[in-house]
Amino acid sequence: MSDKAPDNTPHQGPVAILMRVETTYLMLSVSVPVIQGVDILVRPACFAVLLGPSGNGKTTLLNLFGCIDRPDAGEVMLAGCMPVLRAHEKIQYPLLLTGAIEKNRADRVPKLLEAVGLADKAADGTIFLKVNLTQNTRRKGVVTAA
Repeated sequence: MSDKAPDNTPHQGPVAILMRVETTYLMLSVSVPVIQGVDILVRPACFAVLLGPSGNGKTTLLNLFGCIDRPDAGEVMLAGCMPVLRAHEKIQYPLLLTGAIEKNRADRVPKLLEAVGLADKAADGTIFLKVNLTQNTRRKGVVTAA
């Protein structure tokens, strides 16, 4: 007799896969590799931990899993998740969840970007240029979305 309980959950594929992912940030015209050739597979109902010293890319990996950032190379595949969003889409998303109509969402984004001083950081008003953003500027974008 086995001590292990029967597995009654349906067989599912992974909930997240990162394959050969690479991410580099440009800080004051210096290219800083943050993630280099990372492979990760996250299975459903499994406990996963990102552990490491400060500055080793944990937040960058979470941003990739959360569709906040795009990798410079490699693939990020998420089960049942929305695609990676542009800056204006990230800011509109909470408004979408509240049921705001599209025109109101589109009108509000430039005002929110202006309110936090990021209007000039949006290329043609639709997407942030990741390499030109400092950590503080990225935080402002996240606060704007919130």
